[in-house]
Amino acid sequence: MSRGDNRRVNPLDLSPRILHQYLVLVEEKHFGRAAERLHISQPSLSQAINRLERCVGFTLLNRTSRTVELTPAGAAFAHDIQHLRETQNAAVLRGQRIASGDEGELQLGIPGSFAYAFIPALIRRCHRELPNIRLQLHDCPSMELVERVRDGRVDIALVAGPLPDTTGLSLAFVAHERIVAILPESHRLAGQPTIDLAELADDDFALYTESGHRGLMPLVMSACQAAGFTPRQVAGADTLAGLIGHVASGTCVSFALDRLRPFNPPGIVFVPIRPRQSQRDEPDPAAILRIQILSVVCDDHQEPLIDRVLNLLSDPTVLEPIPGD
Repeated sequence: MSRGDNRRVNPLDLSPRILHQYLVLVEEKHFGRAAERLHISQPSLSQAINRLERCVGFTLLNRTSRTVELTPAGAAFAHDIQHLRETQNAAVLRGQRIASGDEGELQLGIPGSFAYAFIPALIRRCHRELPNIRLQLHDCPSMELVERVRDGRVDIALVAGPLPDTTGLSLAFVAHERIVAILPESHRLAGQPTIDLAELADDDFALYTESGHRGLMPLVMSACQAAGFTPRQVAGADTLAGLIGHVASGTCVSFALDRLRPFNPPGIVFVPIRPRQSQRDEPDPAAILRIQILSVVCDDHQEPLIDRVLNLLSDPTVLEPIPGD
């Protein structure tokens, strides 16, 4: 066979069958045993290898009466074929995982307040149950997240309900969360285990802006009205970090999710609102200060990956710490 034969090989000539036959011969190093294993005659196998050599343009084997010896080119060819088969199998398996939602990259949107409160537990749960899914986090106000879901930049958003406009969206309940007061460390009520919301009637408040935590603000206003006052807003922020900064300055008070309490930001304290014991038919501010955490997706999505994560979010314990963590 010509040493300088560099003609192109037609991949269609390298059928999976003939490549498999060659690999079996390489493993057995004997035409008779390889033919028996392949359930073909020895002459048929010999003819197949001859055709393969003509196709690739170089000698694969040095044949002797007793054994088969690979040429250096034949050994390299066998190695690369085996690697190709393994890569092909891996590609099929990976494609199957992606098609079933077991692997891929999911764009998850969260308001800043949820990043500390819920995301650590959710990431640990995904890592345990969906280890081949990569979560890319998008931290921005709830209403912006909803728009990102609509335009496809975010696959799933976790937001506080209710939402003013759910057109084109599919919503599902994930969890309830209590809202508590956040006070400066120097506040007169900072050392109390609980407070009556009415005790804050004379305080200045920092509250979320219109573009911030819109799901929280109607509840705050309703709870304050049920407690007999309208909060006097002197500062605003569209992120949790902004609210914490205002409160830590000692100039005002605000509200946050109770689940943030273990993170203990410096300069502030978390104080739950005490339920009222009155028997009268009056709204209880503490009962009002509970939000629904909702998952939001496009109602026409067709991604199995999104469905897998939504199924995970349907578990009532998904946002709770994993035992042993």
